Amino acid sequence: MTDRSAAVLARRAAVLARPLAAAAGVAAPALEFNIAGAECVLELKWVREVRPVRELVCLPMPARHVRGVASIRGDMVPILETAELLGLPGTADPAMILLLGEDAIEFGIVADSIGGVAELSTTHGNAMRDFQPAVVNGCTHDGRAVVDGRSLLAFAKTILGERSPT
Repeated sequence: MTDRSAAVLARRAAVLARPLAAAAGVAAPALEFNIAGAECVLELKWVREVRPVRELVCLPMPARHVRGVASIRGDMVPILETAELLGLPGTADPAMILLLGEDAIEFGIVADSIGGVAELSTTHGNAMRDFQPAVVNGCTHDGRAVVDGRSLLAFAKTILGERSPT
């Protein structure tokens, strides 16, 4: 086994070892979205708004993982590169921005498309992709990545605190 294979297996084991946000068998409403060819779901309680990307402004020399900013009712909201957060190859032209936060909009992520709202089963599926374990809580029974809202918010706060290298 190569070092790379061992690292992939270790990442998968770390994701599968994490407890799910809700008790097994409990369903929660979740937003389906697609990014860089990956189908993902995010519990709806973290989603504040969904907007088209046309409101995204690119920044010169942004901090790592920051795609740009969007003006939301006069506030400048940082928008993160979702594909990179999930450990996927980047996407050139995302169509949507998902504005996320616990009680209010804190930041956004980009998506290629929005599927709709589905009931999120909290059981892990057999299909596991090489997602970033820090923000993925497992897979649904049909192989969609379950993005963990609480971990994503914590990870975003860490990213937004970084400084861009000069």
